Amino acid sequence: MKWPPASREASEIENGGDHRAGTREGAHDNRGKVKTDSKVLGDTVWIVGSENAWKSLPDNQVGYLPEEIYKIKQAGWTEDHLRKIHQAKKFLGGPF
Repeated sequence: MKWPPASREASEIENGGDHRAGTREGAHDNRGKVKTDSKVLGDTVWIVGSENAWKSLPDNQVGYLPEEIYKIKQAGWTEDHLRKIHQAKKFLGGPF
């Protein structure tokens, strides 16, 4: 089993529905996080399994917790809004 498990929401939001986190396009990390390139956001992002995993991200990298991805998916925001939220996370750091 892959860790962290790739969720459908993470795949659709973070990758524009083109591929699931953890496939060849995403680079696995065995400490509870997966790095992937987001076509929607136009940036590299991390899907992290916990706040501890989020805290271990490299400087200037943006991570999304499962709860954040769920909230984003439920909100039904446009791609433009998603990019603005991502830029805010990138500037401010941390989960929202």
